[in-house]
Amino acid sequence: MQEDMQEDKQKSKHEDEQEEMNTNNEDTRMSVEKNTDITMENDDTKSDSGENWSGSMGSPAVTEEVEEDEEQFTQVLNEIRKELKDRMKTSKRRPVANAQAQVLSFNKSARPETIADHNDPYKVDWTVVDENVNYYVGEKALRLHDKENKFKLFYPIQHGEFNTKDYNSIKAVVGDLETIWTVTLTEKLEISSKNFKSYSIILVIPDIYNRLYVSEMITMLLRYMGFRRVFIAQESVCVSFGAGISVACIVDIGAQTSTVACVEDGMCIPDSRICLRYGGDDITTFFIRLLRKSKFPYTEMDLNRMYDWMLAEEMKEKFCTLDEANLVIQLNEFYVRAPNQPTLKYQIKTYDDAIISPMCLFYPHIINFHKKSAEFPPKFTSSVIDDITEGVNNTSTGLSPSLVMQKPKLSVATQATQVKTSFPSPSPQQRDSPGPMTPVRVENSTAPTNGPSPTSNTTPSVSRNQNSSSIDPSSTHPLDEAIIQSINAAATEERAKKFYGSILLVGGGALISGIHKMLENRIFSRTLPFTDKFEILGSPRDLDPRLLAWKGGSVMSKLEIVNELWINSNEWEELGVRCLREKALFVW
Repeated sequence: MQEDMQEDKQKSKHEDEQEEMNTNNEDTRMSVEKNTDITMENDDTKSDSGENWSGSMGSPAVTEEVEEDEEQFTQVLNEIRKELKDRMKTSKRRPVANAQAQVLSFNKSARPETIADHNDPYKVDWTVVDENVNYYVGEKALRLHDKENKFKLFYPIQHGEFNTKDYNSIKAVVGDLETIWTVTLTEKLEISSKNFKSYSIILVIPDIYNRLYVSEMITMLLRYMGFRRVFIAQESVCVSFGAGISVACIVDIGAQTSTVACVEDGMCIPDSRICLRYGGDDITTFFIRLLRKSKFPYTEMDLNRMYDWMLAEEMKEKFCTLDEANLVIQLNEFYVRAPNQPTLKYQIKTYDDAIISPMCLFYPHIINFHKKSAEFPPKFTSSVIDDITEGVNNTSTGLSPSLVMQKPKLSVATQATQVKTSFPSPSPQQRDSPGPMTPVRVENSTAPTNGPSPTSNTTPSVSRNQNSSSIDPSSTHPLDEAIIQSINAAATEERAKKFYGSILLVGGGALISGIHKMLENRIFSRTLPFTDKFEILGSPRDLDPRLLAWKGGSVMSKLEIVNELWINSNEWEELGVRCLREKALFVW
């Protein structure tokens, strides 16, 4: 099951938290690519996902920052347009004369058309809040009214890691994930929680993983959810098995992050792993920003509202392309569906906006990473995690509430969620046997109900990495440069040629039309003297590239060698994470 899925949840809180929730709107972004996990809590105002490009113009410092961002944005935008012009010239295509003026003139005069409910085949059934329901999962969570409900959207996984920014402890994050997965397995797959003990689980973890988080996930699956056994696999390895390729450079373009890793004979090469802090969500916000500069007629669009964010995602999927043949004036239409309002149909014209937007993957410096780094909260770190008891103690020590971040991905298949009431424990499910360390909230900190004191000398120290909010420069490299860097770090010259001849593009970003050709041209121009065989591969057998890791996990579960690598509950309780040193197909 996979961490690239998004999940939502809501819990009830008090009216005096309304202002705080409004300031956290950006931290609860939803992506159609479903590469992140989500959660929601109840408040008198709902905090939606997205990014507001308008900015705050209160202080001179903020004004100066906005002006500097706009200046850099314009500079990089001109660079992209110059490359696009050169590519058009190389392919002997002529740009449309006076295209921008035509687009601006049409969009400025565009007016919406009201569509009656009985004429709208895709009318949205908005979720009606039931006072007796404590949380919502999946589409029900995303379809809640923005103004009439008292739920807040949460994402247990953000930017590929636990979202400890919006949670007070890792236990709270894991508790919400347990609720989400339990509801999803019960409702979508019709597997009762009583029957979990009959099922085995494959947990797909990121190529660059956090040991503490992985151990907490395994504890949740075996101890609390009660599955029979679990097998751990890295994401890129699962992709290679799903594609049936033994040697490949796996490029996964997700919603909030993108990853690059080289796989050879079922093993991920550690030195080749790269995590890039941008993805499909950045394309979406970039696209909407460009549309606004082209007199976008739906002036009320607010990416902090869930239905507007989902509309932006839909427009990105329909309109965006990297195929120069589509660089013509396009007449497009979209539908605005909002709660308690009639459906509105808009028509707009686009020119180069649709092709410039996905090019931010190759020009990531157009993204304001300084602003984006605020979304990356400090991580929980531990000095020692050698057995399961120590791992649990680490997350249970008294800590002031602040938290960790995604979009890349502990992977278990679930949906978005919302919860209405505050739970006495991180998960709403009652535990008959709470285990040695079940934390409870005590005045903004977590304290164990049983077991040794968190200040005991036998308990490893837990701290927050205060530098984790800064972005590593290597994580902001253009996608083509990251691929070259990954391959060069993974192999000798002869082995590198094999990787260049087998670059596999997966994830939601792989669905962008023309991305394979553009990526191939950009990499080939840089490696021409080095290799004469070069190919960007798509998902084989017309499989959805977003689901290829799941397909690979299914294939791996049937391998004879995996029979000896399953971890059952007794082994985990007795040996803890030491099991992974002998039963993982990667270096723990």
